Amino acid sequence: SGFRPIIYNREELKAGVIARVNVYILLFMSLFFIGALLLTVDGTSVADAISLSQAMLTNTGASIYHLSSHVSIGDLSSFSKYVLSFLMLCGRLEIYPVLLLFTRGFWDRQNS
Repeated sequence: SGFRPIIYNREELKAGVIARVNVYILLFMSLFFIGALLLTVDGTSVADAISLSQAMLTNTGASIYHLSSHVSIGDLSSFSKYVLSFLMLCGRLEIYPVLLLFTRGFWDRQNS
């Protein structure tokens, strides 16, 4: 076939590991774009929405300085602050545990 195996630590990575990494990347990018989209729908400029979404999800904060001079997080709507808070939680607590809170199985009493 035309694919070369991915080698890490002199061992070939199994397909399951690669699939889980791909799912994580897909979740990360989805959260990034959905967060930016929700911010733009709420009235934030596209550049500021992308910058804020990236800063909250990656814990860098560096992009905050690139915001337009007229934008302050304190001036954003409550909805935008909730979106940013959710992105911040996903960035600090990791994506899987936060998304797990929104699954039915997590709250099902039969699982405990």
